Amino acid sequence: MEIFTLLETLEEILEQSKKIPFTDKAVLDKEAILEIIKEIRLKLPDELKQAKWVKALDKEIEPIFSTERKGDIKHSNADISKAKLLLGYEPEYDFVRGLNEAIEWYKNNL
Repeated sequence: MEIFTLLETLEEILEQSKKIPFTDKAVLDKEAILEIIKEIRLKLPDELKQAKWVKALDKEIEPIFSTERKGDIKHSNADISKAKLLLGYEPEYDFVRGLNEAIEWYKNNL
């Protein structure tokens, strides 16, 4: 979910910004913030489409919570943008195609 990564970047910019003395205000890099907002606007429609598609499966899925285990990942903001940038990586499957194939596999193999 790249949007969460972008939101974390915004949060970091705010936390690292120079504070204006005797106020709650800060000096920010307007261009950097506007660029991140632009990226969020571009990515959000795809993620909303994916969420609607999953909802269309018409399955009520309740998470099962248990005690924390060694190696559990508490927070994950998986992001392949660095692999794309540095390695030229491009996934062969988009979210919907991968999910479709996974569902078919489970239907046929379980």
